[in-house]
Amino acid sequence: MTGVRARTAFAASAVAIAAALGVAVGAGGSAPAHGRGGLAAAVATQPSTTTVVGFTEWQHIANRYDVREAKQRDLVTRSVIADDAPGLKRRLGVGVRDIAWEAFGQTPTGDAAVLRLTGAMPSPERLRKAGYEYQPKAGAWSATRRLRPSEVIYAWVVRLPRDGVIVIGSHPGALAAVRDVIAGRAPSLVEDRAVVGVAEALAGVQTAFIQTSGLGCDATEVAVEPERARQVQAAEARFGQVVPHSVLGRGLSDDRSDFQRFQVAMAFKSAAVAAEQAGVREALSHGPFLGRSGDIAEVLRIRSSGSDGRIARLAYDHPADSEYLMTGHGPLMPASC
Repeated sequence: MTGVRARTAFAASAVAIAAALGVAVGAGGSAPAHGRGGLAAAVATQPSTTTVVGFTEWQHIANRYDVREAKQRDLVTRSVIADDAPGLKRRLGVGVRDIAWEAFGQTPTGDAAVLRLTGAMPSPERLRKAGYEYQPKAGAWSATRRLRPSEVIYAWVVRLPRDGVIVIGSHPGALAAVRDVIAGRAPSLVEDRAVVGVAEALAGVQTAFIQTSGLGCDATEVAVEPERARQVQAAEARFGQVVPHSVLGRGLSDDRSDFQRFQVAMAFKSAAVAAEQAGVREALSHGPFLGRSGDIAEVLRIRSSGSDGRIARLAYDHPADSEYLMTGHGPLMPASC
């Protein structure tokens, strides 16, 4: 992508990111504002090469649970800071209650976590006290003190005070890629309409996991053994065949009750295919939990299904004390390929 076409695409990304983050973009750059956020903003900050996005809405979760309880309810499984939240406070002076949301993106060249803050940005003085040193060439702060294995995610830090965002990660290149997206200098994942459609279908969840490039197919595969393959063939002969999706998203909502709302959204090549697949996958949401033990209703009780354009969606009631579903791995026939 070069020339006018590239500049137009990058400008479109900048507008989309500004809208999602709730900032106003003018000649002098961006300025912070409060209002919009959540999954749409998380996706907007990710480079176009991102293959996996994990989203955690800390503002909602931390107001209801401590980190231990949130782990038990599968609400922070997609977070890279949940296992060492004290480390975040110790190094950056930021606690989970100071974060609106976290987005952990994985690209072929590296991983980075974006933290949208609700309060004060860690100052340069604070970072120096914590043992960080600014590296002008990288445009980022690097940790100069020895890090424990659980603290590798804090090796590099980028401050974006006008956007209310800090970016952390183990490699400066990955952080620079995110910084360029937020600044409108590089294309964002929101240029992929399939990803946008899936994110829109999951709006309102407190945690989400979006996979592209066929990764969702691999993660949900059921027929890995001959007996399972026979079970899948029998189910498809009865209810219809599943076809591959290009993007898979899953999300979880929690209101402190015994049941959570688990949602699945999938992008297909056409609206007709999406509508047909919504019906097939609803039918596959009954009976034995293929690839796992017991009946699927013990873990997922179908509430609704439907499609919107190329996006098929499923919504379930999910007992909060049953199997974890946000790990992103494990047989899940209604979301498989």
